[in-house]
Amino acid sequence: ALRIEWCKAHACAMRWEEEVDLLKEEQQQVIAFLDWQGGWWQSQRERHDSESLDDTLREGLVAYAECQASLHQQLSTHFQILWSPPTLPTPPAGMTT
Repeated sequence: ALRIEWCKAHACAMRWEEEVDLLKEEQQQVIAFLDWQGGWWQSQRERHDSESLDDTLREGLVAYAECQASLHQQLSTHFQILWSPPTLPTPPAGMTT
């Protein structure tokens, strides 16, 4: 009976490890997507800047694209910080753990 319980607990632990690995991969994909989308908005800004449109419309499109590019870059940075592994403080010199 004890072996059966151990096997169940071991299987459960392995499932959790797999779930953690999948979550880490999803986090990396979100960051990569936000970086890509920020770059795409930046290219839209450059595209609208070179188009021959009414000045007011062009300024509005460029401002919107800049805002979106900035927003996506800020989100990417925020999630990178939020999802980075915690760092342990270093003990003062002379102290041993």
